[in-house]
Amino acid sequence: MIQATAAAVAGLAALITGCGDARLTPPVDATVADAFTPTGDPCVAGTAAAPGHAEFVVTMAGLPRRFLLHTGNPGRHTPTPLVLNFHGFTNTADLQQQWSGMDAAAARDGYIVVYPQGIGNSWNAGACCGEAVTSNVDDVKFARELVQWVSARYCVDAKRVFATGFSNGGFFSHRLACEAADVVAAVAPISALNGMPSCSPSRPVPVLMSNGTADSIVPIAGNPLLNFPPLSTTIAGWRMRNQCSDAPLQSYRKGSARCEASRACVGNATVESCIVTGATHNWPGGTVPGANNQDLNITDYLWQFFVAHPMP
Repeated sequence: MIQATAAAVAGLAALITGCGDARLTPPVDATVADAFTPTGDPCVAGTAAAPGHAEFVVTMAGLPRRFLLHTGNPGRHTPTPLVLNFHGFTNTADLQQQWSGMDAAAARDGYIVVYPQGIGNSWNAGACCGEAVTSNVDDVKFARELVQWVSARYCVDAKRVFATGFSNGGFFSHRLACEAADVVAAVAPISALNGMPSCSPSRPVPVLMSNGTADSIVPIAGNPLLNFPPLSTTIAGWRMRNQCSDAPLQSYRKGSARCEASRACVGNATVESCIVTGATHNWPGGTVPGANNQDLNITDYLWQFFVAHPMP
């Protein structure tokens, strides 16, 4: 699989930029280089960073990297799940925080959520997208170091580190499943496909996908110009890697939303795909501008998937 042409990427950027206003920026408590110096095991009383919401800029993988961190309502010294939530191409961590509504879910369900910011508002995810791809940014190394950084300051359950993302961030979630299966327990790419030319995870990885039938940016049928494969190819690839032996069965149905899952897979590595008829390029149940479908609240649904799929 070759990289998309510059003209094709520019066209994709123009389409996606119209999805929202990048000036929408929720407030944070503080912007600091590193607000807390770890002094020991954060799961031991007196050594964890205080819960809350803050913005950080930290050098990782050789570059200054920005991210938002929100601790839901976890026990201060109880091993807590961590969710990495990646924004779409041309978007920001701030928009992903707003559109996905994951802060409220994290507070309700007791997990930590991090919204990383991509270089050039993009992620190096194979076929997609932008500066991160053309500059060959090592975003996989960044994600690994980000998990290490958070785990040194908060009581993170290493068996419950998960990744999700929208559009280009969803493509990157696929890449993490391919290349960081030792760190990420399960992934949930939204409005995305697997754009990696090769994918050989170190173990079977549970994958939950959600796509809309009216998505013109990441079409279910794929986009040869951008080297986007059909969704059916992405699903078949994960079923093959996870050695699933059963035919997909309906796992969710409401209105225009329908999910199917293969569960007879090695290592409990379920492969599940949700299709929302009529949905455009958005985060189901969220607040992405456009025809946002409410028949599937993917923020809640992916959390249920993550809970059922910790690291073996």
